[in-house]
Amino acid sequence: MRYFFLVLISCSLCFSCKKEQQKAPKKDIRETKAYTASYQAKKATIALSDKAKVHALKWAEYITAKNEIDKLSKTSVNSVIENAESIAQIMEALAVSVPDSLQTKSVIARLTVLNTKAQVLEQKANNEIPNAEQIKKVSIELPEEFNNLNIQINEIFLQTIKDFEEKLDKLHEERLQELREKDSLDDAKPVK
Repeated sequence: MRYFFLVLISCSLCFSCKKEQQKAPKKDIRETKAYTASYQAKKATIALSDKAKVHALKWAEYITAKNEIDKLSKTSVNSVIENAESIAQIMEALAVSVPDSLQTKSVIARLTVLNTKAQVLEQKANNEIPNAEQIKKVSIELPEEFNNLNIQINEIFLQTIKDFEEKLDKLHEERLQELREKDSLDDAKPVK
């Protein structure tokens, strides 16, 4: 009986050791190519107009957000996972700090979309097993949304057709005045 218990205990120890050995070789998922491979996202290419740039350069959160978005142009999923929390915080700060000169419904809407995408990115990055494809997809969408924000900021400073027509009328009147003055000077010159 004693030998039977010893054999039983020995066998159970052997089987338990084999199970632990089988679990050991699992590789960390974040070391796979899906997480470590570098990829390129479309860079935020919509530039601000000169008037819009004046206002944006005074907006510190915008500059910080632009720098963070520029970093996403060439990155890896692991890098995005590591920076997701700071990206979300920066976009949230951007959304709540809009200068009065840029507070329009369209700009607020674009900021809301940008902030939401950043929060989704953070949520996906904080999953127990982060999905590389989903994180990559959202990180590629962020620069596109930043482009949309730039478009809306530029539109604030676009001249309306009425403003443009008034400017043309003013230029036309100035030109006519110059021509009249030139004609009157020509008439006043003595003929040789």
